[in-house]
Formats: sequence, C-alpha cells, structure tokens
Amino acid sequence: MSQEREALKLITLPVEILEHIICYLDGFSLNNLSLTCRGLRNICASLLQEKGMVLMEWEKLEHSNSWHVKENKWSFSKSMTPIRKWKMIGDGVLSEHLKVCEFNQESDKIIRTEKFKVMENLDLVETTEQKVQ
Repeated sequence: MSQEREALKLITLPVEILEHIICYLDGFSLNNLSLTCRGLRNICASLLQEKGMVLMEWEKLEHSNSWHVKENKWSFSKSMTPIRKWKMIGDGVLSEHLKVCEFNQESDKIIRTEKFKVMENLDLVETTEQKVQ
C-alpha cells in the first residue's frame, strides 16, 4: 500500500527555523534564495546587516566638481567567488572621473582589516588591511 504524502515546503517551516537554516548560507546563496519568493526575501533581509554589503550610489552635483551619495543600497553579493581584486568597469561619468582622479591612485589604496563602522547605528564590520599591489 502506498500512501501519498504532501511534500513539505521550505516556506511552511516556522520563521525561527528558517532563519537558523539560512544563517549558514553565504551572500551569493542568500541573494539567490531571496529571489525565489516574497516570504524568503523578507527572511533573508533580516541577514542583510550581517552578510550583505552597502553600495553607495553617487551623483555629481550640478554646476560643481563635487559628488555626493545619492542613495545607500543594501544587497547581497552576486559574485560566486571571493572578490580578490576590484577594478573599474563601465563608461559612467564617475568611472571616467576615477580613472584620472589624483585621489584614486593604486599606490594609495589600502584594504583595512580592523573593525569599522560603515554607517551610524550599524554593528561593526570586521575587515582586514592589506596594501593593494
């Protein structure tokens, strides 16, 4: 005799259990899981401060040589492997400016390793410091 059983769906688990399960995922996996449905996106969002990153969207001020942060956006990484080197891509106005900016020289760049605050009211982010080669 075969008995048909209803499949257990991940989203039917209690939120506390789901949070415990997904806390073991990396940023890339959290990004993909958050794209599956609204419920899982909301649960993944609870880990943004711990496993996400803040992307600053910059905007050039009109009639000025200055830039300001237009918006801060939290997101999970879309990279499958660790980012070993940052490089400029794209043809945006800010990208073009940074290629020639005297304050954006490779020899001056430092990757920090100590904890620091990204924004007020956020937990400290642990990093490491290395001189960019």
